[in-house]
Amino acid sequence: MKTNTLERQFKLWGLFLVLIPSFLIMAIYTIGQFQVVKQKNIELISQRLDFQKRLIEYWIAERADDVRKISRLEEFRALDENKMKNTLDMMQELSGDFDSLSYVDKNGYFKISTLSQGIKFTSSVRQPYFKQAALGKEYISDVVIGRNSGLPIINFSSPIYDNDGTLQGLILGSVRTITLETLLRENWIGQTGEIILINNQGVMIAEPRNAKKLIEKGLIEGSPRMKLKLSDEALKNIRLNTSWLDYEDKKVVGDYQDIPERNWTLVGSIGEDEIFAPIYTQLGLMASGTCILLIMILPLAATITNRLKRPIEWLIGQSNFIAQERYDQAIEVRFSGQIPYELDKLCNTFVSMSKKIQTTVSLLKENEAKLEGKVAEIEDVNARLARESVERKLLEEAHRAEAHERARIEKVATLAVMAAGIAHEINQPLNAIKVASGASLYWHKQGKVLDVDKVINDIKSIATQVERIDQIIKNIRSFAKQEKQTQVPVKLNDAISNVIQLLDSQIKIRGINLSLEFENKEFWVMIVPAALEGIIINLLTNAIEAIDDAGQSEKRIEICTWVQEEYAVVEISDNGPGIAAEFLDKIFEPFFSTKFEDGGLGLGLSIVHSFVVTNQGTITVERNSSGGATFHMQFPVYWGIHETIKQNQTAVQINAT
Repeated sequence: MKTNTLERQFKLWGLFLVLIPSFLIMAIYTIGQFQVVKQKNIELISQRLDFQKRLIEYWIAERADDVRKISRLEEFRALDENKMKNTLDMMQELSGDFDSLSYVDKNGYFKISTLSQGIKFTSSVRQPYFKQAALGKEYISDVVIGRNSGLPIINFSSPIYDNDGTLQGLILGSVRTITLETLLRENWIGQTGEIILINNQGVMIAEPRNAKKLIEKGLIEGSPRMKLKLSDEALKNIRLNTSWLDYEDKKVVGDYQDIPERNWTLVGSIGEDEIFAPIYTQLGLMASGTCILLIMILPLAATITNRLKRPIEWLIGQSNFIAQERYDQAIEVRFSGQIPYELDKLCNTFVSMSKKIQTTVSLLKENEAKLEGKVAEIEDVNARLARESVERKLLEEAHRAEAHERARIEKVATLAVMAAGIAHEINQPLNAIKVASGASLYWHKQGKVLDVDKVINDIKSIATQVERIDQIIKNIRSFAKQEKQTQVPVKLNDAISNVIQLLDSQIKIRGINLSLEFENKEFWVMIVPAALEGIIINLLTNAIEAIDDAGQSEKRIEICTWVQEEYAVVEISDNGPGIAAEFLDKIFEPFFSTKFEDGGLGLGLSIVHSFVVTNQGTITVERNSSGGATFHMQFPVYWGIHETIKQNQTAVQINAT
């Protein structure tokens, strides 16, 4: 593999700097010139075609006018055959365009003709020019093969009338296509350019420029008139104004011009090789100039390289000395001023840098010895930290064991609290059962007739409390399984009314006046139904017991509900002895009770507080104006139930419809 030296780099860059711009210039020039030259020639051809079209149209009109004038001469009106013969010979000689001039009588027979070889087919009854004359119309044919001459011709005819307007026959003038070819040749362009005339089938009407070559190559026999046809691909590209292959399979460019009256098309073209030849010549000159420039640049690149190699080789040598720490062999720059300014400055800077490196390396070696001492100290510290880590792990294990034991003790205490709470919870429905059954027994002992409906209600109350005990047991099981009880939308007023029915007998026996003030509109709260029932029963039971113990002459309990912004408010008040101010902050703590001497466990209000908080509510207590206690609770209102009801009603209406 060759080394990528500076000299090699300079030569390569020299090549790139010359070749790439040269190629770009040549490419831009070529593309631009190709388009300009091509467009210029197309415009020139288009101008020639336009002129040629007008020339052909004028020539055709002039020949038709010649025939028309002859048909209107007096000798033709009078059918003087001798004069008619002389006039036709004279007109053919003067005009020079007509191959023959003939008189056809009104029956369709050739009577007089200047055709040199004579008339072979005397009748023209079936010919279109005779049919048009019979209708009183002039006629100009397409290029046809003459029946008598056997050559491609164009027929011009004009009817003859006598002075009375009676049809006497017609004058027929035949013109060879060679006359058109002469007109076309006058507008050929360059060495390969030509204008050809084709019909609507693409067949050449006039002979092309290179007809002789086609005959010499054996591509066609005789004259190519009415024999040579352009390809469909060429006809398509002509219409698209793009390059196409001509009848010699050479690539040409050009334009076209239609002659709609005759269904002819003029096609002008010129070979691409001819129009692009000057561009190729120019490209050759540019390529030659590029080669000359390269020959001049390569020696110059070698000279510049030699001037740059000396300082670079010096820098490489000095770098090797420094890498090997052979600072004593480093030398000063001895060729300053003989090299470019930038390299001179680089070399001097390198000398300064090498001196600083030498000083820095000396300092590093000194610090290396100091660092080894520090490493030994760090290793001692690491060993001490490792010992401390082991001791810390042992201490953490001891702490974890202590925390485990403390958790076990707390768990036992929690079980005791739970047991007391369970007893309290079950005691509530048992008290309700006792009250319901006790009321019936009381009235029975009094010798009074029991109210059957009342007894049935008491039995239903007992069944309800049994279900409540069953629900408490299920809740305990759910708690043991760590299951979450489901909150559902509950009508707060209805739920409180249901609880009051459970305690109705107990309230009436004690002569307590119960006052209810409920919010008029319906509203719901999201809560566990059993929890709400436990809260109301607990607070009402405490109020009943407090009023009963106080010995008030007028016993009163008030229950109020209302909606305040987004919260449902429940207030339960009594006119009992109330709660002492010093106990208000402790009333919801577990195992706090003012009735320990009566067997109270101090768990009822603690459980109430737990139920309220668990269901996203708040509860407070205060002394009221009558000296009793007022418990104030708030729960978030659940408005979503309205949307649910509305959807259900809509569904019912749709189903009904």
